[in-house]
Amino acid sequence: MMAVCCLEGAKVQNATLPLCYHISQQLKMTLGPGLCVREFYSCCRDTALGQFNWAKRARLQTLEDREPEEMEISLTDDGEVTKMADIPLRTNFPESWWFEEHVIGPDGKTEVNFALPDSITTWSVQAVGVSKEAGLCVAPPLQLATFSSFFIHLDLPYSVIRLEQLEVRATVYNYMSRRLRVNLVLQSVDGVCYSGQPGKSTEMVKLEIEANDAGSAYFPIVPLEIGEFPIRVMAFSSWGRDGVEKTLRVEGEGIETIHTISVMLDPSGKRFLRSRSSNHSFSVKNEVRVAEKRQSVELDLDLPQDVIPDTDSYQRRR
Repeated sequence: MMAVCCLEGAKVQNATLPLCYHISQQLKMTLGPGLCVREFYSCCRDTALGQFNWAKRARLQTLEDREPEEMEISLTDDGEVTKMADIPLRTNFPESWWFEEHVIGPDGKTEVNFALPDSITTWSVQAVGVSKEAGLCVAPPLQLATFSSFFIHLDLPYSVIRLEQLEVRATVYNYMSRRLRVNLVLQSVDGVCYSGQPGKSTEMVKLEIEANDAGSAYFPIVPLEIGEFPIRVMAFSSWGRDGVEKTLRVEGEGIETIHTISVMLDPSGKRFLRSRSSNHSFSVKNEVRVAEKRQSVELDLDLPQDVIPDTDSYQRRR
């Protein structure tokens, strides 16, 4: 059987690495990720590179006899076949979601269609109903588990300070029954310094992860600007692909200073209003028009001279 799979791969006309990879992916969807697909791609690849030698493949071993290194073919080593655009990207990771109201008919049933977020976790769905006959009813929670045999978990702090160096940790989980060779990259973004050329991804980090195990890679970065920046890490092997994007919040240096000003609202002018002395670096103008029963309060919120450039200016609350 394996000889047939190899022969079909060697017979591909005008074979190229992308073509071999595309056909093997189609076979994987039809036949599953078995040894036949591996043999097809390996022989097709050797044909495309002009390295095919049938004598070397005269003895084809079973899956149990093969070493894990022989089974795991790194597509990136064969000419960067895997494209970043082909890797699914997960970006939606809410802690809670799906707050909807539905009207249930006389039969007491309804159907609801929804899409789960991108988190690999177990969701607890709680339904609460209200009716004239029964009052308030609470149904037992429904547990919905989302799972993947190959995925990334990206660790980011909630916020960092500009010019603060940190390490982005990407952990790849392998719940398959075989060891995997995994390649990881961090994609570039303006405003963040990392170990790579501007506009390009970092160098690939290669991991070998045992079956039902996990491995981590670390990417040092330094945020150069204030704001929110997408941090995107991609992981791929010949048996699985995943991409995760999370937001890094970058804050300014220094210590936040908050001033609270209390103003009495008295548009009718019935109370005695007077200006109070203050040591703030801004002024308060309180004007009452008794005839119009209007009162206006103006705050001069010019920044102090010792403010750090390019940091958040101020928040005005009235």
